[in-house]
Amino acid sequence: MPTVHYTIPAAPAAALARLRTAATASDWRVDHAASTHTSLVLKRDAGEKTWGWSATISVQDTDGESTSFVATTDDVQNESDFRHTRHALAELFKAAGARRG
Repeated sequence: MPTVHYTIPAAPAAALARLRTAATASDWRVDHAASTHTSLVLKRDAGEKTWGWSATISVQDTDGESTSFVATTDDVQNESDFRHTRHALAELFKAAGARRG
């Protein structure tokens, strides 16, 4: 399962709110949001394919001013799917105002 690391310059609750907003705008569906506000499970239709992408996004650590996330993806069946999934996640985090790493 590929993982992607991003940092959003906001405390966890605000960072997750940005991710939720970005997810809605980019056709990801919030499948689950943990009551602790530390994780999201997102699903996205992969276009013409019969399967969808899913990503579990969770907080790695926070310094109070920024929040680091790791996104773990499922339903990646080959190298092409891997690239498309990473690109979709990159666009999602970019829309949420995140930086890589």
